[in-house]
Amino acid sequence: MFIWSYCLRRYQYPLGHEIFFRDRGKGDYNKDKVNEWRTSSREKFNDRIIEEYLSGIKTNSNSNIAKARLLEIGQLLFFGLIPSISIWLVMLFVGTLVD
Repeated sequence: MFIWSYCLRRYQYPLGHEIFFRDRGKGDYNKDKVNEWRTSSREKFNDRIIEEYLSGIKTNSNSNIAKARLLEIGQLLFFGLIPSISIWLVMLFVGTLVD
């Protein structure tokens, strides 16, 4: 779990590249979509930027919260294992003294 918190996640950007390429950003350059945005009104452009910006902040914030939770769980597991490893080492040491 601790390692999962460091994995890369897809972040969301305002007016990302995906809308300008076919097949959700994986296909060819879509010149018609670029022309649509080039000739769009300022109001449409601003509405889109604000909407995408706010949803991106929400997505990135949720991703960071999930990472923080995984880090907390990893730390608890790590600190929980220290006493159990110590106990096993003491038992192993005592076992070798008894023989």
